[in-house]
Amino acid sequence: MDTLELINGFRKFFGEGGQPCHLYFAPGRVNLIGEHTDYNGGYVLPVSIHLGTYLAVRISGRDEFALRSLQFKDGGALTRPGIRNKTISGWMTYPAGILNEFFDCGVDIPGIEMLFGGNIPLGSGLSSSASIEMVTAFALNELLGLKWPATKLIMLAQHAENHYVGMNCGIMDQFAVAMGSPERAIFLNCSTLEYESVPADMGDAVLIVTDSRKSRSLTQSAYNARRSECENALMHLRKGKPADNLSGYTTVEFERLKHLIPNETLLRRARHVITENDRVFRCVEALRNGSQNRFGELMYESHVSLRDDYEVSCDELDILVEESMDCPGVFGSRMTGAGFGGCTVTLVMRDQAPAFMTKLRNHYFRRAGLEPGFYPVDSSRRLEKLAVVPSCR
Repeated sequence: MDTLELINGFRKFFGEGGQPCHLYFAPGRVNLIGEHTDYNGGYVLPVSIHLGTYLAVRISGRDEFALRSLQFKDGGALTRPGIRNKTISGWMTYPAGILNEFFDCGVDIPGIEMLFGGNIPLGSGLSSSASIEMVTAFALNELLGLKWPATKLIMLAQHAENHYVGMNCGIMDQFAVAMGSPERAIFLNCSTLEYESVPADMGDAVLIVTDSRKSRSLTQSAYNARRSECENALMHLRKGKPADNLSGYTTVEFERLKHLIPNETLLRRARHVITENDRVFRCVEALRNGSQNRFGELMYESHVSLRDDYEVSCDELDILVEESMDCPGVFGSRMTGAGFGGCTVTLVMRDQAPAFMTKLRNHYFRRAGLEPGFYPVDSSRRLEKLAVVPSCR
């Protein structure tokens, strides 16, 4: 979509005239490696992408918060008491959660009209929710002249998703959306929020996101269960060495202490987190050395760990990864995002990308009965204000 489509939609829902209409954009993200490590205090390596969320906002002068979407039919006017009492459902919980965070900070928000639009495939694991949250927080911060730093907006957005939406996510998604920059990956320590911007130059290879078109309806309950399992595993490992989270253990330390975990499921959860952290470091090194082969090997290793130890893959994602192995020019592939559906990310030679997509589409449809979607990764966008439209004319 583009800004013209957003402006025309705003006129349709809210009419012309009145205060100026402000336009904003927040990207989605794809995580190259480091899955389910963020809420365990670990390391991640995401990049922001060109797909994202657009938002048009106008101060209305009415004592309500009108939320509409070009993607969803439901929407309506929310009141402050309604937001505070969490009477919201569906996609509106994400912007409502941000509004609630601003209320908690004592911000007096005037009545506003907000129209959301976007082109992130819904339920794909490309952080459409974090994109909505961050574009809302960024817009309110700018519109109200608050001048809060990006880190505060990131923390507010994560808190909203944890406590308002009810998803116990880590900080990675909101951080990647807010701090991503063109042609760079974010090497982030999720415990300290220290990060390094790493060149995401894949040379003569390209990253392709493949949407499995598998619904992720069970993600929230299973995601929260994994977090609880990690906390239980940590409790046992602490008997051998104190640590704030699972990422406080090296792979060597884990091998020495793993006998303290009496439950096989908990052991496998911890093993994934600790080995995945190690893979993030090795992937950063591979990026710096321009080693596509090594990067691809680590992608496959990550998927196996997510499939077998963390058990967040599914048949459809496994098929996509398995079939990629037989495609010429492919270095590696893995599921990306929370799992239970969504997308894979694959590193493939640029000149082999068209053949890869054709072959994978045919084989995936034959085995899974679904038509995949393909999105070559373009990390050309960032969180930004796009324009101000006087009277939305």
